[in-house]
Amino acid sequence: MLNCLLDDLAFLFGLTCGRGSLDYSEKSLKINVPFKSIEAVGINKKYNQKDKLIIGLDYMVNLLGEFTGKHVRKISSGSAITISILFQSNTHTWQSLTAFFNGRDSFQNFMLPEDFFSAPRNLKLNFLRGFSDVAGFIRKSNYDRSKRYRVYLEIPNANWHLPIQICRLLQDPEIRVPVQTITWGHPNIRGKGNWAKEHQIKIYTEYFGKIGFTIDFKNEILEELANANISNFGFKQPSFCNPMNKKILKQKIYTDSVNSSNIHESIRGQHFNAFWQICTSLGCYKCKRQA
Repeated sequence: MLNCLLDDLAFLFGLTCGRGSLDYSEKSLKINVPFKSIEAVGINKKYNQKDKLIIGLDYMVNLLGEFTGKHVRKISSGSAITISILFQSNTHTWQSLTAFFNGRDSFQNFMLPEDFFSAPRNLKLNFLRGFSDVAGFIRKSNYDRSKRYRVYLEIPNANWHLPIQICRLLQDPEIRVPVQTITWGHPNIRGKGNWAKEHQIKIYTEYFGKIGFTIDFKNEILEELANANISNFGFKQPSFCNPMNKKILKQKIYTDSVNSSNIHESIRGQHFNAFWQICTSLGCYKCKRQA
């Protein structure tokens, strides 16, 4: 019973970290689940994304209702579905949430506590599954130059520390889901134009199955794209990112945009030639461990 409760709490923490906002005065949580297009498209599978999300989120609503005494609402809009939760009777869950996020109030600024990285494997997996349900995007247009399909985990541009924490969790020795790259919302990575967008953690679909989604249509597209990758490229042994072993392949052109206030102050004004240099400057744990 205790293990089940912990698993469900970890899932809730993942949902909250991915797209949640905490209102400390009302003791409430809102989880915003966006959809970028009307249709979710795989290779042969195609779904009305809004309709499928409304159905798929019922599992979350029922689970969260158990935590909160049924004070849960699901609200649909043109580009997102919002789950609103009022913690009136179950103060223990609310206290657990606020302690985990250490007083922070939004997915725009959430960070993971250091001791969570030493939590049992099942808790880390359930956290990542909840996070991926609301922050993960799977569609056939997400691929690399060789047309190898990927899952994108998207984190708002304002949050510069969470990407390396999620990357660390994915590549944990007990999880072992390799990150192919992080497309930072930075002018050296995205170019001079519309660069101040979300940070994207990109993972090949064939490795993402051990995390997966609780939303059925996402899992079905994931399975289809993972099978296509294996058919086209074979199943390769995972290669884990290690910035200490990487080399600069190309020098990028300097841009004044590196001084933008959209960039975290700890790296503002710095020029980067590769994504992993940003990871290193923001405190990648592998660099710390090997320093």
